[in-house]
Parts: sequence; structure tokens; C-alpha cells
Amino acid sequence: MVTETPEIYRDHIRPYIVKQREAGRLDWVFNILEGRKEQKDIIYRNPGQDGTTDEAFLLAPDLNWDRETLTSMHLLGLVQRRDIWSLRDLKKSHV
Repeated sequence: MVTETPEIYRDHIRPYIVKQREAGRLDWVFNILEGRKEQKDIIYRNPGQDGTTDEAFLLAPDLNWDRETLTSMHLLGLVQRRDIWSLRDLKKSHV
């Protein structure tokens, strides 16, 4: 088992995410956020306040959920902000 530390995230995980993003492997996320794909599956969308996306997010079913069994429900939460890539990027001011 590996315990992810801030240093591991900074030195290994974040650079990997950057490479994936630059290679277009995260386009599926942006397609959902920008309304080009999977819109019928969106369970909840919060557009944010005052026309900004600082607080905008959406909830969609995760592929692990069969969409019937509530006790096994898995949801995917996606934020509109492009500077938050993982929970590690959240700061005290975000919550």
C-alpha cells in the first residue's frame, strides 16, 4: 500500500495528470462539463452564482453504479473550475 503525501502528489501524481490533460485523455471530462456529452445522465448541475464558475459543479452517475440499487450508489462530482484537478488542490477557502 502507498500512502499519498503532498510530496508524492506534487512530484508524481500532478505531473502525470498534466501529461494526460495535454494528451487529450481528459477531454471526456471537459465534454461533460461543457455540455457536449452525457447530458441526459446529469443528476444535478449547480451553475454557480453571479455568472462565475467558481462554485459550479455537477453530479453524474459513476460507471460502478447500476443506477437502481441506492445502497450501492456511486456518483462522480465534477467542478467547473479548471484549477482544481483533484481533492489535493482544494484549499481552506474552497470549503
